Amino acid sequence: MSAADPLILVTGASDPVASALLERTAGQGIRILAVSGRAPQKFWPNVTWFEQDLEREPADVRAGTLVSLGSLRHALAQVEQVPGIGRVVAMSTARTGFFDLLSSHVERAELRRLANIEQRLEAACKERGILLTLLKPCLVYHPGEAGTFSPAASVLEQRRFLLLGHGGLRAPVHCDDLARLIVRCLEAGQASVGTWSLAGGENLSVANMLLRVATSRSVSTRRLPVPAMVARRTLLGLGLPAAVATDLVGLYGHDLLPDDSRARERLGWQSRGFRP
Repeated sequence: MSAADPLILVTGASDPVASALLERTAGQGIRILAVSGRAPQKFWPNVTWFEQDLEREPADVRAGTLVSLGSLRHALAQVEQVPGIGRVVAMSTARTGFFDLLSSHVERAELRRLANIEQRLEAACKERGILLTLLKPCLVYHPGEAGTFSPAASVLEQRRFLLLGHGGLRAPVHCDDLARLIVRCLEAGQASVGTWSLAGGENLSVANMLLRVATSRSVSTRRLPVPAMVARRTLLGLGLPAAVATDLVGLYGHDLLPDDSRARERLGWQSRGFRP
């Protein structure tokens, strides 16, 4: 990837992964058009921002490369309706491989719809000769005081006990590690084409994840084992983002550990341990 590359269109540009990606590409002479539904909190000199509701129509931008970090429906619409795209890097979720374990019929149906969109995107790219890299990470998070788990930390500050069982294992993916991989995929071109499951560098139970969140804020909290029904109510009361809540609540009691050995071998994928 260089200054001579085609213009890069980034959708879902208000996502934390997008912010990390824009940081990593700043100062490299790469021109980026960033589209989001709300105004950015930061500006980069190589980035032109557009506020647009992509639910209504795709972005009217002729960009050779699309990086989709928001709804996968938007990536599909962009590919089907806007000519000139030769390269797509899109983010979905590893949950689509685990929907049969979800307790909610609504959540299972939503993930089936997402899996169908993945298939349609693959077919549309193949028909048009577009190189597609589809990344499917497990539980993406961004750290810090305003990060993914900051609402949970605020709730835990008011509690001495965390009412949870072990709740299955998770392998959270740091948003900057995912941004680094996206840059590597853009540089690799044809070699990165395909669908790639991604896990974080550490497997933790749901309870241990949240205890680490508390520890990172110097909050002293003890775990008390409780039945799954009570544990799910506890998780729903932590104010977590919808995607994270589905990972933790909907699949509570089950492991969500995608096999990312191919990505490690072929793409050099590496992810740090959980650092909320």
